[in-house]
Amino acid sequence: MLMDPFAAGIPEVMRVSGKFRVSNMSSTSDFWQLNNRLKLLQPHAQRLRSIVFPDCIPKAWLPRLLPLFDGEIPALERLEFWWKIQDPPEGLNLRLSHHRHPHLHDLKLSRSGVSLPVDFPFLHGLRKLVLHSCSTPLTYDQFLGALSGSSQLMELHLTKFLNSLGRAADVTLARSPVDMSQLTTLSVIAHSPRVTSTFLSHLRLSAFVQVDLEGLLGNATEDDVVETLSDLLPPYETLRELVLPILAPSSAVTSVTVKVESNTYEMITPPNQTGSLSLAVYSQMAGLWEDSLDRGVGDLFNVFFDAPLTHLSLEGNQNGLDATIWGLVLTTFPTLEVLEVSGDGTLTAVWEALSAGLGDGNAGADAVLCLRLRRFESSGYTTDSHDLLRLVLGCLEKRAARGSRLKELVLCFMEHYARMDQNPELEEMRGMYWRQLMVFVEDVVYDYV
Repeated sequence: MLMDPFAAGIPEVMRVSGKFRVSNMSSTSDFWQLNNRLKLLQPHAQRLRSIVFPDCIPKAWLPRLLPLFDGEIPALERLEFWWKIQDPPEGLNLRLSHHRHPHLHDLKLSRSGVSLPVDFPFLHGLRKLVLHSCSTPLTYDQFLGALSGSSQLMELHLTKFLNSLGRAADVTLARSPVDMSQLTTLSVIAHSPRVTSTFLSHLRLSAFVQVDLEGLLGNATEDDVVETLSDLLPPYETLRELVLPILAPSSAVTSVTVKVESNTYEMITPPNQTGSLSLAVYSQMAGLWEDSLDRGVGDLFNVFFDAPLTHLSLEGNQNGLDATIWGLVLTTFPTLEVLEVSGDGTLTAVWEALSAGLGDGNAGADAVLCLRLRRFESSGYTTDSHDLLRLVLGCLEKRAARGSRLKELVLCFMEHYARMDQNPELEEMRGMYWRQLMVFVEDVVYDYV
């Protein structure tokens, strides 16, 4: 008769770790062993501190897990019950409550068929709550009420969950905003921008929280899409600043990345001591925003128009940004010190904007846009040419004459387009302009990638 080594060690497992995790199962013997272990564990359930059930269990076996939760598990601190496939189980009742699980503080329910309980004291004791496609009998108003008393909650992650709460319009008009200033992490993922904005409008966060908002548009075509990254946020500027102090004029946001790809459209501030904000909209339609970097710049103005940016990165097809738009970028964020540009298209427009107003020989330092600019980096499917490099060289010469000298210039072009092996003149051109650029820049990288 085969012996399960886990059986003889249960008392020691309970004493040392108090953890039970279901690992990957692929055979009948695995399922037999799981069933045997659950029976052996049940008398010791009161000593369990952590239970993790990933999605490797066949749906037909899930009812065998439920007896583990028949009695109280007073020591339980962490419970993860998640399911990734498209056909999750339904109606599983783990009888979660503050009486039966008084020390549970880390709860993750993902497509599990386990409903979030209507037990406010239970919810108020959580420090981390992760809900993914999880059902609940709670109304929208009740869920906000549960959050309002969750003074210990540090992390809240909601994915495809808010629609299960019913209509946001049913929220009591007299409800006060929910103070969640203790949160360190908030993510609201895969809802429509309108649903995300409505939920966020009820909250009051601190300046130190890391916020991740990702909207999902489904199969919308380009003509149908009117939402932008700004639509993920509360609708009014004053309300935005109340909800997200990181957007207030007094905030210390100094770095932003705007990235527009085929079906991804995002704007990110890097994590720092003052919190962070990540906004993204995704579509299931490929190519939806392929040439829409100008749209991303519009959101940059909308969300961070008065931020003291020193570092800006724009990633996407540059052809949508002409010299006029670039001029608005440079005048809106005059404190820029680092400018990074990547993607398809031409670099001509950005250098035309950097050169604007410098043709007059009498122009002084006040005519230089982004006077403190110290680093410029470009990379992507762009080509070098004599016309472009003369423009760059002329711009740098004029800026240096007015006290704005770059410390670092990085120009990386795609070798696929350059075809240096077929055109040795490109290597000669690179060497010639590199030497001239070094006159006005401390460190020059001119290369092909």
